[in-house]
Amino acid sequence: GGGGAGCHTDNKAGCNTATASAKHMEGSASGTMTPGGGNDAQAGVGVIGWLGFVLINVAAWGIIGVSSTIAWPLGLGICIVYTGVLIGLALWLERKGHEKRFRNFINLLWILGCLFLMVSGTFFAINVLGPLFSSGESELGNGAGKEDEIRVGWETALPNGSSAALRDWATDSSYPNGLPQYGILLGKTYFNAETKHNGTVLHYADGLTSTSGIVSPMLRYAGAFRMFQSKLVFIASRDGDEDVWSISGPGLAQNMTDFAFHPRDPSVRSIFTEDGDPRLYIKVIYQCPSYYASKKTIFVIDGTGGGATDLLDDQCSGTSTTWKPGPQRGRSQRAEKVGSLIFGVLPMIALASFVLATRKLPGVFLNIFIGVYGSILLIYDIIYESDADHFGFFKWTFTPYTAILWICIIVGSVGILQKPDWVDDLINWAVTIVAPSFFIIVHVDLELFIWFSGEPWAWCVFAVIVLLQAGAAVMISQTLPMILSAVGTFELAGKISYSIVEGIGLKGQLQTLIMFALLALEGLGIILGAIFYASRRDSMDTSVRSFLIQ
Repeated sequence: GGGGAGCHTDNKAGCNTATASAKHMEGSASGTMTPGGGNDAQAGVGVIGWLGFVLINVAAWGIIGVSSTIAWPLGLGICIVYTGVLIGLALWLERKGHEKRFRNFINLLWILGCLFLMVSGTFFAINVLGPLFSSGESELGNGAGKEDEIRVGWETALPNGSSAALRDWATDSSYPNGLPQYGILLGKTYFNAETKHNGTVLHYADGLTSTSGIVSPMLRYAGAFRMFQSKLVFIASRDGDEDVWSISGPGLAQNMTDFAFHPRDPSVRSIFTEDGDPRLYIKVIYQCPSYYASKKTIFVIDGTGGGATDLLDDQCSGTSTTWKPGPQRGRSQRAEKVGSLIFGVLPMIALASFVLATRKLPGVFLNIFIGVYGSILLIYDIIYESDADHFGFFKWTFTPYTAILWICIIVGSVGILQKPDWVDDLINWAVTIVAPSFFIIVHVDLELFIWFSGEPWAWCVFAVIVLLQAGAAVMISQTLPMILSAVGTFELAGKISYSIVEGIGLKGQLQTLIMFALLALEGLGIILGAIFYASRRDSMDTSVRSFLIQ
């Protein structure tokens, strides 16, 4: 107990060893933990014990999955029993006084127990509440069977008295006729051409000069140019969605259909015009979300400004589809989603919060992280259902969700000066989960996946985010954010090298050689910067923390 009193200046090595041993014993007694870490006191589980636990969980997932295909009550029963076993084993270890020795093991048991509680509740909602509140299968308005509706062709949409040319066009089931791939209007030629950074886009040029420009807004893979009511109309893609466009002025395009915002996500196949007919006909294929069947129809634009009209109405719901679908007559999944929220996600959040508050086990932050955002997604899906844009909603909600959590982690880590051990563990878990999630969603938002993707402004924003993440790593003294910043720096170095060789017009093997040479120089600069930082780490870290806190 008095070992510290025996430390003198003439025995510094022995004193340091004794101090380190004392700290090690203290850490072992406290049972502190991090994601993927442990201490010597917890070695009772052993590597073999952890391996056995992993095998049991893999087997449990397999048993539940296979039994569900045999009979869903069997799968649900096994899932509930396994949830009880996980939670019961965690409680038993705690009551036997092993909460310190097997702290990591108990932490994992509670994570899995909360997770399987959500799975059980979702299982119940899908298989019990869904059929209980189901409104039945879709009813087709004309009494035809589903197979007959799927086989309806484009020619059935045409009005009586249609010309032979129009009927021939409607009965042609070949893939979209993209010819011609150029058009001429008021002395200007519109055509596709390659660009360095944006691929194939629509250009225009004066027939008397060699100068050209890019049509605004930027359109890709334009084709099927036609003259319609003194306008040049064509099919083109913008942001991955096909629509019918018209030239409204020199180098200016105007959207005529807005199929990109149509709830059925139509795919434009072909367009047709003929002399004497004041209408533009558009072949379209779209999907019915209730049973994922492909439907064929023809939209018509008469030039009166009323938009495009579906000649067959909505074959999924039986109502008009002039941009607003009628009420869904198919089977709604709202009951399953509400049930999953009430019986699955919310109970998991409640149990995980209780475990965190009473047992100070940090791993259940993973359950809370998943559960809170899962609740947000389910509420959105319940409100909008078939009209929901899941990917767009995910991008613009998950980004602020992870960003806010990142800020809370930094504030908590810096603002709480005297933190208990379990709070440090909680911060470690939170950083391990939030930092990679934020780093990935930033790539999705900015569309940065490879060196030659993304706009220049997006890479500038990414550079700022990488710098801020490095600063956050210094402030909270965490390694993982610094690793992610290093990955981001590598991406930026590759982008800079690629942009330089592209800018000076190098091609082929010489381009590749110069790009790797530039990468080597950038790597050397990074190494020198790292050496400089390591030699002055303490003073630089203190300066960065002081600057960011102020």
